This record gives sequence, C-alpha cells and structure tokens, in this order.
Amino acid sequence: FAGLTVARNRVWNDELALWKDTVEKTPASWSTHYGYGDALRRETERRLDRAQLLKARGDGASARTDFTHAVKMLHDGVEQYTLTLLYRPDHIDSLLNRGICHAMITQTGGGSPEAALAAADFARVLELEPRNTKALNNVGNLALIRGDRTAARDRYTQVTSIDPRNLNAHINLGSLYYNNRDRENAF
Repeated sequence: FAGLTVARNRVWNDELALWKDTVEKTPASWSTHYGYGDALRRETERRLDRAQLLKARGDGASARTDFTHAVKMLHDGVEQYTLTLLYRPDHIDSLLNRGICHAMITQTGGGSPEAALAAADFARVLELEPRNTKALNNVGNLALIRGDRTAARDRYTQVTSIDPRNLNAHINLGSLYYNNRDRENAF
C-alpha cells in the first residue's frame, strides 16, 4: 500500500498531473476537460513569465525550453477547452479561455490564424452575453495586438462604461494612453 500512496501523492501534489489523471479516468466529463484546460493555461502563464525572467538573466537556453513547453501547453489547453465545448457548446468560460489561449499563441508567434480563432470565440461570447466585459476587454486586447489603438480604446471604454470598477479595462486604457504619450488621460 505504501507504494500506491507515494504514487498518488505525486499526482495530488501537481495540479497538471492531477487534472490529467482526472481526465484519463473520466474522459466523458466536460468539467474535467475544463479543469485541465484551466490548469494548462495557468501553468503556461507561469512558464512564460519564467522564460522572460530567465532571458533577462541571460539564460537563453532555459528560457527557450520554458517558452517551447508553454506554447505546447497553450495548444493542449485549446484542445481541452474544445472538448469541453463538445459537451457544453455555449459554456462562456470555455469560450473565453480558449480565446485567451488563441490570443496568447498569437503573441508567441502563432500569427493571424490564431487571432482569428480568438476573435471568433470572443464574438460567440458576445452573441450569448452582449455586455460580457471579459470578452469586450479581450476584443480590445486583440485590436491592440493588430495595432488598432482606436478600436482597443473603444472596447476598453465600453467595458468601463458597463463596469466602472473593471480594473483590467482601466489598466489597459491607462497603458494605451500612456504609450500614446497622452499623459493627461493616462492617469
């Protein structure tokens, strides 16, 4: 029994291993695919942050390794959210998070096909919930990735008019103004 306990503890101590194990044991559950997708997305964010830090410290080889693993995890996350959507086609959070993964792939060099997929996911969310501030904010982020600052500003402003306390939209709007040297509106 001790060997089994040690093996299970390894799974329970690692969020990715836990969710992967859960998906393998219950592959027909939408919630396990969603949970695994979220775990992959969170780990991707950590790895991309770490890759930037390693690169800044001059450890390019380790940075490239983390970056490569992060991009693979983004694709795996997209797959898990897609499986979730097979069971629950209008699951808002799966659409949002799959769109975020596509957008992150775009930023890591995935190009316009991924941006188009992200835009489609956010558009679907807005069909279901026209005032969804997370989707609107992400549409603004995609506009900024494309270089369309006016469209980005319009989406961020729309979010703040719907939810004046939305910190992400205020930060994005302030950054946009600051980077456009509009210091008066930036603060």
